[in-house]
Amino acid sequence: MIEAIARYRSIIADLAIGCVLKADDAAWLHAALVLAVQARVPIQRAMCQPRKWQERIRIADAVACLLDASAGSPSAAALLSRIARYRAGEFKTYRDKKTVPLDDRAAIHRFLIAYRGKVPSLRTLQGWLNAAQR
Repeated sequence: MIEAIARYRSIIADLAIGCVLKADDAAWLHAALVLAVQARVPIQRAMCQPRKWQERIRIADAVACLLDASAGSPSAAALLSRIARYRAGEFKTYRDKKTVPLDDRAAIHRFLIAYRGKVPSLRTLQGWLNAAQR
């Protein structure tokens, strides 16, 4: 993952739980804010975020949810089957009500929300799972 995206996700995770930022994350954020103000550039440019950085973060979040869901699945094909069945069934109902199931479908639901309701291909899913195991 690109360093700027990894640093952004680290800062967001720390702030979400009320933690103080790590010294290097705080310095990076401070430098980006100062550069944005002084050079009058967008904050994303000051943070050196790559093209389509928001989409990359959204996909990284979706994959993190997917890894939670894959804990009990024996294979990528079995996980893909669970995702497709849930997507074809109750997903739209929960999404429209803005609720999340309270059982093992919660991780798959969060994945589908982050992945915009799309079901990934088997090859894409296998790539994500293999990358997570490294």
